[in-house]
Amino acid sequence: MQTIGGFQRSTLIDFPGKVACSVFFNGCNFKCGFCHNPFLIFNCSELISKEDVLSFLDKRVGLLDGVVLSGGEPCMSEEIVEFARKVKEKGFLVKLDTNGAFPEVLEKVLPYVDYVAMDIKGSKENYSKVIGVEIDISKIEKSVELVQESGVEFEFRMTCLPKFHDKLEIFKIGQWLEGSSRFVIQQFISKEELIDPTLICTKGFREEELKNFQEILQKVIKKVDIRSN
Repeated sequence: MQTIGGFQRSTLIDFPGKVACSVFFNGCNFKCGFCHNPFLIFNCSELISKEDVLSFLDKRVGLLDGVVLSGGEPCMSEEIVEFARKVKEKGFLVKLDTNGAFPEVLEKVLPYVDYVAMDIKGSKENYSKVIGVEIDISKIEKSVELVQESGVEFEFRMTCLPKFHDKLEIFKIGQWLEGSSRFVIQQFISKEELIDPTLICTKGFREEELKNFQEILQKVIKKVDIRSN
């Protein structure tokens, strides 16, 4: 059973242009050394129940615009489909944060979603290296196609680290996602608790380096933004 390991009752930054709350589901099939929510990957304790979240939302109708379903990886269980449906039926917009590893669940939940933020970890050939586990890249490719063809507003986003990414890597990612409507380059920000302790003292790219990546991607993707926090 998928449990909720984090709940933020109000956020102005997680759902673009909306006042929302964020629900963080426990568990993830990736083991990215730079994950900013590492406690969710191995934690199975339930902070708040789905029923309590839905009850909270009943009291926030007209006060919140939307609900962010994040993690961890919310699509690890098909339970997310029913949960998203119930949130949608209450009149809220739904944003889904996903790593794209479960296209069969993604396809079922998309009808109840208004905005998708799908993480891209690297080029196809380097994906497993970046995420710390072996992955069937065809699943990621399928999710990319589902998102692109869904008609739902979306962004692909990638946290950039000198350990994994360079200009060639960015070029390959651009070739893969050519024609997409939006891509967000995220600056890596170190923190005290990371899965890969060697990254704790690692510095991210300089601003001018991220702008170089932006210029590469802008040749093939309509809108490319840099997010530094």
